[in-house]
Amino acid sequence: DSLVQSQARELSLQRQQIKDGHGICVISRQHMNTMIKAFEELLQASDVDCCVAEGFQEQLNQCAELL
Repeated sequence: DSLVQSQARELSLQRQQIKDGHGICVISRQHMNTMIKAFEELLQASDVDCCVAEGFQEQLNQCAELL
């Protein structure tokens, strides 16, 4: 009985950690999207070479995919 209760507590803790981790990922993704939009606007408003801008955009998108 004590082992079952201990395992139940551990499982409950792990579930909470998963929920917390998911929440952090959601927030990180939202911040990444905001940052990507800001950089897009900055690149459009500047005289950065088109190829450089596209390369930078691709790197940002790859980072976003990791989240």
